Amino acid sequence: MKICRVCGRELVIGTNWTEAKKEVYDYICKSCKSNYDKDYGLENKDKKNNREKLRYKKEKEKKIKYQKGYYSTHKEKRKEYTRKYNKEHSEWKREYNKNYLAKHKDEIVIRINKWRKTDSGRESRIKSNTRRKRELGWNKIMDNPFPEEIEIEWHHIDNKNVVAIPKYIHQKYIGYQRKKHRELLESYVKKIYGDI
Repeated sequence: MKICRVCGRELVIGTNWTEAKKEVYDYICKSCKSNYDKDYGLENKDKKNNREKLRYKKEKEKKIKYQKGYYSTHKEKRKEYTRKYNKEHSEWKREYNKNYLAKHKDEIVIRINKWRKTDSGRESRIKSNTRRKRELGWNKIMDNPFPEEIEIEWHHIDNKNVVAIPKYIHQKYIGYQRKKHRELLESYVKKIYGDI
């Protein structure tokens, strides 16, 4: 009969001990081993975190490549899992998001305002307003050709396509009907982009 070296209880394979532990003569029951691992984890938290960070840095590229490959080959499986998870945890997620928003409202507002000032934030807001207000498309024919110091706005040359033009030019013709607005700016667009 074998007993746990920590608590002194009898060790029974399949109940509180494993075959693998027996083979290596490790006489400790599952609950004592679990408690030991928890205590060790708490006492050596920084050491463990540093070891994990170093391991991640070494294997970062390999891990990212693996994850991308796995996701691309298991797309439908992942989508189904996500759908199922969201459905089963919808109430919990709603409550969590509500609490998180209440607790971090100021941080979120600062982060959103900071993002809105970036190029992608401005573009996203313009796209959203365009779709919502005028039901126009948003297909950029080409990227912004102007230097950063020139403030730009995206101008619809038709109902689907947009091009970047300097804000001061675009603002001159705001307030006209859509057709007239486009006609007035057509010469500027041709000077900048040629025939599109």
